[in-house]
Amino acid sequence: DMPPEGDEDAPDGSAEPKAIPAAEVEQILNRHREWIESKGGEGEKANFHRAFLQDAYFQGGDLRGANFSEASLHLAELQNANLYRADLTHANLQHASLQKSNMREANMEGAHFIQANLQGADLRDADLFESRLQWADIEGVYCKGANLFPRGPASS
Repeated sequence: DMPPEGDEDAPDGSAEPKAIPAAEVEQILNRHREWIESKGGEGEKANFHRAFLQDAYFQGGDLRGANFSEASLHLAELQNANLYRADLTHANLQHASLQKSNMREANMEGAHFIQANLQGADLRDADLFESRLQWADIEGVYCKGANLFPRGPASS
């Protein structure tokens, strides 16, 4: 499968997120569920790259490994979601509800969590470099091993 076209007209690579109809979101999630259950043998990993998913309802969803890079998830419901190793680079999660979500080892570099609710979320070993967490509720967050700083040269 080829990636969707249409970004060529944005010379700086800053294409706006695109709305995805609810039926297509459900289809992508069903294919993702198949991918998880078959350990990658069937279905395909969810790809919501640059998707406009404002107010989306993913509460309790198994979104392990899903691609939400540069997606707009403003006000999204992601409580108890499994986002283990998901790609949330440069995603907009402002005002999102992420209570008790599993974001272990997720890549959230440059993501915006401004005023998001992260109470009790698991961020262990996640990459949060350059993420914006202003006014986010981080009470009870597990963040052992989370990266908040630029990665330096490998030590020998």
